[in-house]
Amino acid sequence: MRTYTLRRMVNEWFRRAPSTSPEVDLLVSSPLFDHAWYAEIAGCRDDPATAARHYLDQAGKRGAGPAPWPHPLFPPARVARALRSGAVDPLVAYLQGRRFDVSVHPLFDATGYLRSHPEAASHPSGPLGHYTE
Repeated sequence: MRTYTLRRMVNEWFRRAPSTSPEVDLLVSSPLFDHAWYAEIAGCRDDPATAARHYLDQAGKRGAGPAPWPHPLFPPARVARALRSGAVDPLVAYLQGRRFDVSVHPLFDATGYLRSHPEAASHPSGPLGHYTE
């Protein structure tokens, strides 16, 4: 019982710990960064800020090579080509620039979704973020 309590306290502390970066805050607040899914496939700790930091650190190291996706519906390489984001991580560029006109996945029609759900245009993570919540 004591280990569970200590583990719980540590997990709570990490959830409240400052992220030290606006990009980490942006990812943690977006439903397009699925920290549990990312942590599982990337092999890092499953806490939102740690997973987001790991994702951003690895994004700089991996270049154009294969990498774990931040969300099953958000393939970074496809979005990077569409955004021509260069050195900026594609998910960060998509969210910061509110580039919701970019087709992020072949199975998600953002334009069609916006026609059916116009309120999705004002969602902080765009139509795909609206869809995933």
